[in-house]
Parts: sequence; C-alpha cells; structure tokens
Amino acid sequence: MEDLINFIIDLANEELYEHLDGNNAREYFLHGGCFEFSKIIKSLIKSSRIVINRRTNSHCGILYERNIYDVLGKVNNPQDFEIASNDDLEYMQERFGIPEKQNVEGKSVSEFLVERVKECNINKLIERIEGEER
Repeated sequence: MEDLINFIIDLANEELYEHLDGNNAREYFLHGGCFEFSKIIKSLIKSSRIVINRRTNSHCGILYERNIYDVLGKVNNPQDFEIASNDDLEYMQERFGIPEKQNVEGKSVSEFLVERVKECNINKLIERIEGEER
C-alpha cells in the first residue's frame, strides 16, 4: 500500500504543483486534503473503505485489509478510526472537500488524479497490493 501512496504523492506533486499553494502534495493531503486522498485510494481499490478519526473528527483515511492508511502510510492509532457512515461522508465533503474554485481542469483533485493514475496503467501495482494483503 505504501508504494501506491507514494506513487499518488509523486504524481500529485508533478501534476498539481501550481495548485498546492507552495506546499507539497503530502502536506496538502495532511492539512485539508485527506478526504480527497481517501477518495483516490477508494476509487482505485474498491474493497477499501473510507474511515474517520472519531476522536478528533478532523482526519480521515482508508481501511484496507484490517489496516488504516493515510498519506503517511500505515496509521499507528487505528483504534481512533471508524468506518464512515453516509452522514460522515457528507460531513467530510463539506469540511475536507475541495471548494469548486480549487478544482483542477473542472474536476475535484481526486477525480483529476484518478484519471491521471489510470493513464499510468498501474494495474500490476494494485494487483500486487491486493495479493500481498491476502
């Protein structure tokens, strides 16, 4: 999973450098873009689930094969996270989603990056990730 996370970070740094307001992609995904990052992983690995940090309600990540991940990799305090309900997803979209004025080429950051990732044909990487977790 860390390989996929790093691939997305590298791609975001390359494709979004003018939209990151002087930050790098990792900083962006840690400070306000965590929901966009979670949506990217969810769209690439269908069996993953978006989770929210219940202790703070200020961070989200991905549950995949009993592990929680965010842009830094495997989360050290998974007990703070729960699978996001539909209400949670709406809350996260309002709180962590990217305002329309910050869209890239008329798309959200997650939609834009998912398209770019798919253009890179990373099926083998995703297959390897899914195989390692079984």
